[in-house]
Amino acid sequence: MGGITDTDYSAGPADRVRAMEAPSVWDVAERAAEVVNAAVRARQKEIMPGPSVGYNEDTGEQMMHYDDLATGTSYTYMGNNRWVNNNTGEDVDDPRNIDPAQYQWIIDDFKYFHERWDSYPMAMAMECEAAKAAIQEGEMSALLTADQIAWNGWGGDAQRHFTQFFLDPFVQTAVTTQQTVLDELAVAMYAYAALLKQARIDAKLLADKAIQALDGLHESNPPEATTVIKIAAAVVGVVGAIASGGGTLVVTLGIIGAGLGGAEVIAEGITEPEKSRPIEGSFVHEVLDKLRELLQEMKSDMDKVEENIGKQIEEAAGQVNGWLTSSDPEEVSTILPTEPDDDIPNVTDGEVQPGSDDFRPRT
Repeated sequence: MGGITDTDYSAGPADRVRAMEAPSVWDVAERAAEVVNAAVRARQKEIMPGPSVGYNEDTGEQMMHYDDLATGTSYTYMGNNRWVNNNTGEDVDDPRNIDPAQYQWIIDDFKYFHERWDSYPMAMAMECEAAKAAIQEGEMSALLTADQIAWNGWGGDAQRHFTQFFLDPFVQTAVTTQQTVLDELAVAMYAYAALLKQARIDAKLLADKAIQALDGLHESNPPEATTVIKIAAAVVGVVGAIASGGGTLVVTLGIIGAGLGGAEVIAEGITEPEKSRPIEGSFVHEVLDKLRELLQEMKSDMDKVEENIGKQIEEAAGQVNGWLTSSDPEEVSTILPTEPDDDIPNVTDGEVQPGSDDFRPRT
């Protein structure tokens, strides 16, 4: 999904935690490469030697019969580096030389789960929390606790309008709304970070189990290889824990809004947030077909969770934009008590009077 995935996050905190994240990223890449090696090893075992068919008169080499258990193809080594496909009668390369390049798709498919770094959305979440703290401290804190009635003896219509259109909504509504919006963004980024982190965990486990299944092929008692996909469940857990800890958040923006649980939002469209899946088959190509199927299932879950997160961010942005662009001053004050316009002179300098062209009314 473009909005989150393709953004180049350059936040400072990401740089500080990136080194801690690197080992898990490289680990998945290395395990994917080892799946390729395991596939090559297992494929070589499927080219089984058969009986001798004599000796090459020119070289004295023993000529051998080989059977490919996976394809049913029969080969004969004729000596002098010559191989014959007995099914077609054509000369062929040594079938035991398995080209790893044919399994490059494994490495490519695993990249989807480890190339994106969770340190970037984590840094963005941290910045949202820092911004939230900033509107509760210092001069902001003093303003939030100010006496709204007595302003150094100030009274009359000016004091009443200032209180009605700025101070009351600022203290009672706007700051709370701004904090909730920042909470929404932080939760969305924590959820996305959890998604990327769990994707790597699940991908590494899948690679390990695929290697186990491949190495166990044609063994008398192969081990059972079962992987677990927890991408959606892990994100739901993170969002649920944050939402349950919020308690006072009442603005319905989506992820932690009133009346909507984290699981309902994040896992929408996913029937099994956590699931166990076997990796099995009698031959290499069957195991790899199953691996590809599970990679696609993981990708589908990951895409759906990311889509759900992105949808909530878009809905939250739409709500905020609706407030800011409303023609109703009361609605604008839900998040911003005054609408900034730097092109209009400052009405507090004493030179701009009501009724003049430069007077800035409440908008």
